[in-house]
Amino acid sequence: MRPATLKNTIKFAIKNNLPGLIKGAPGVGKSDIVAQACREANAELIVSHPVVSDPTDYKGLPFPDKEGREAHFLPFGELNKLINADKLTVFFLDDLGQAPMSVQAACFPANTKVSVPNGTANIEDLVVGDTIIDGYGNQQKVTWTFVNKTDRLVKINAVGILPIVSTEDHPILVSSGRKQSYKKGSDGKYNISSVKYGEAKWVNASMVKANDYIALPIPKPYITNHELTISTNGTVKRTVPLTEELSELCGYYVGAGWYTQHKNVQSVAFALDNKYPEIQERLIYLIEKVFGAKAFVQTYTSHKRIQFHDKEIGEFFNTHMGNRSNNKHVPEWIVFNEDINIVTSFIKGYYYTDGADLRSSGVRRGVQFSTVSKTLALQVQQMMLRYNTVAPIKYHCKKGQVMKSPRDGKEYSVQDAYVIQCSSKTLLDALGVEYDKKRDVEWSYEHDGMMWTRVKSVSYTDAQCDTYNIEVSGSNTYSVNNVCVHNCMQLILARRINGFKISDKVIFMAATNRREDKAGVMGILEPVKSRFAWIVELVPSLDDWIDWAVENDMPHQLISFIKWRPQLLLDFNPTSDIINSPCPRTIAHVGRILNGNPPEDVRSELIEGAVGAGFAAEFEAFVNIYTKLPSLDDMIKNPTNIAIPEQPDMLYALCGLVAYGINEHNLSNLLKLIKRIPEEYQTMIMSVALAKAKKDKKDFIRHNSDFALWAKNMMNVLLTNNGR
Repeated sequence: MRPATLKNTIKFAIKNNLPGLIKGAPGVGKSDIVAQACREANAELIVSHPVVSDPTDYKGLPFPDKEGREAHFLPFGELNKLINADKLTVFFLDDLGQAPMSVQAACFPANTKVSVPNGTANIEDLVVGDTIIDGYGNQQKVTWTFVNKTDRLVKINAVGILPIVSTEDHPILVSSGRKQSYKKGSDGKYNISSVKYGEAKWVNASMVKANDYIALPIPKPYITNHELTISTNGTVKRTVPLTEELSELCGYYVGAGWYTQHKNVQSVAFALDNKYPEIQERLIYLIEKVFGAKAFVQTYTSHKRIQFHDKEIGEFFNTHMGNRSNNKHVPEWIVFNEDINIVTSFIKGYYYTDGADLRSSGVRRGVQFSTVSKTLALQVQQMMLRYNTVAPIKYHCKKGQVMKSPRDGKEYSVQDAYVIQCSSKTLLDALGVEYDKKRDVEWSYEHDGMMWTRVKSVSYTDAQCDTYNIEVSGSNTYSVNNVCVHNCMQLILARRINGFKISDKVIFMAATNRREDKAGVMGILEPVKSRFAWIVELVPSLDDWIDWAVENDMPHQLISFIKWRPQLLLDFNPTSDIINSPCPRTIAHVGRILNGNPPEDVRSELIEGAVGAGFAAEFEAFVNIYTKLPSLDDMIKNPTNIAIPEQPDMLYALCGLVAYGINEHNLSNLLKLIKRIPEEYQTMIMSVALAKAKKDKKDFIRHNSDFALWAKNMMNVLLTNNGR
């Protein structure tokens, strides 16, 4: 796209709120054109340079409270202008492609667990179109995925959750917690009189500190009780209603069941401890009640094996809940069921099989569950959130440990284990579990559809590794280890700065160099790229540059030289050397140097430093041509007899001298000279002269009768030539 076209495009985009991204070689005028367009569109312009920015430059500065115990991110300077803009404002991110990825987006390492409807997914395995659970407990779609590299990670340890590990700049939703006031009642007891909650805000992971509170979204149920289809090879064989009894049976399966195939017989089997015969009888009852199947019982010393033969049901359990202890998970239609009793029934079945009492000093405080499935542990915690409790997950690393089978003496690797503890009175009452009702320790709390838990510590590790991030529709958030995190650069993607909304009057524009220009371009992440309504490449134009040069008082010698050697303007030559190359920006530097009338002994050095030795040598040689030309006064006095040079370089020099010398007093005389010059040079002179007159706000040329005759004659010449 030519510069003149780009300027008009930007003006249209500003009027219609269409953010744009401009790419092009270094120095072709991207920034200048944006500035010109803003002036003509009467829009404010704020220029930012992400390449030299810290991620916090786009999030605000930490500001201490009166007590000096905590800090809030406070937008400052230009960020404040973006929030409070009351007129059209262009926020221009210059050289966005050179910005570190930490400025554009922050990421998580591989194997980070992201909540999805049927459990969790490793962040690196997610693809566009996948459904995830966002940071507010709702379903959203993945719109982009991308990978980055990092050499430093931050680890956030909070009460009850598995640690969050991310790059330092990933946004985390935090709060300062809550403050409760107490008042003594008539009975002499102190009761809560008021509660004040800290403001929720997005901060860098590196800015999270001990005693902050981070958010765990309470799942938003969206599944109603319905019939479940049981299929084989894609063919529906039967349906079963989703009842509390079926959900309880699913809990039994997740805790102690598996799908087995022996020869031509497929079975669903359970192993239940002989200490609890009433639970064994309950399972047999559920199998017969839910599926109408006959249960077969094999008795062993320590347990009973209860099974029924049904390939379709076996595949149903295997598909929806897994088959091995390390891949067990809870189906979506239980976790997100609108009927909380369905959730409770599953937990009851799971408690009867893989549960145990949580005791302290011989007193039952609650229940706990153990599993080697990280996904299952996170899902159980996720379901507990629906009871307004954060059920702590304790991780037991068993790496390198082995055990011997008592049956055959073979050694097996011991798998990592997760223990989930729950003391929620609501759940315990629903389960019918007796517990100590006097003790009520609240270390987490519910507020605004979130559970909040306290940060214990924040630590850092050096790590050379790939990191991953996703863009998410809707809220631009997702859930990692059940914790609410933001998906990417808030400024562009969410139009927010730590909870502050950017004014609707603000329009984003950005510019970037091309990868092939060797300009340190790191690339622009796809989610960021997709926020721009249009992306164009700026290609420098000689005519547009001449117009700009006249408008900005560039010396006529420089303009004439570029007309003679336009390839120096249009051919950017990237180099790894620390030297400048000719391009529109550096050539403009030459003009400013010349306008400053530098001493002769430094002039050549300055020009060479601006555009390189080759350009400088050619330009100095061109300037020396002017010593061979007649003076402007001689051309005005004797226009019909002055010798017209034949060499192209001298003709270009002559054109510049004449074009810049034209005024209302000498135009008619100089036209007599101009008519003697080859036609293509005549139009060159008058186009520059017209541009200069427009810049000086003078319109004497168009009102000159001799010019009118010249223009008419030139038009006839052009028409005749075109007819040939």
